Amino acid sequence: MSAQSIYSVIYEGINSEGKLPKDFTLPFKKTFPNELKFMPGAKDGIGIFHFGAKSSEKVSKKIVKLLKSDCKKGSISSQNEIAELLNECGTLAVIDPILDSIRKEQKKFDIENLFDYAC
Repeated sequence: MSAQSIYSVIYEGINSEGKLPKDFTLPFKKTFPNELKFMPGAKDGIGIFHFGAKSSEKVSKKIVKLLKSDCKKGSISSQNEIAELLNECGTLAVIDPILDSIRKEQKKFDIENLFDYAC
């Protein structure tokens, strides 16, 4: 049985007004008595902000450059290189700068090719 994503838990908790109830909480993973416990999301934050790659800005710029190139050509030639960069740096460390760049420079992307590329 796989764990349910945080997104799914939040989505299912939204009421008819499009809000979460005041008593909404994320489920905690069962732990052992002496195991270090983290609030939901805290472990990810620690990994990104305290142990993350120092070059995440360079990595995000490199990925954006590769995406632009592939999307102009309608190819997927850089996907392996992008996957390696994400594996080294971590997706959470670079996803926001990548999405911001795509939003700011959307005219430099062929959006239809970008959609196909993402799929």
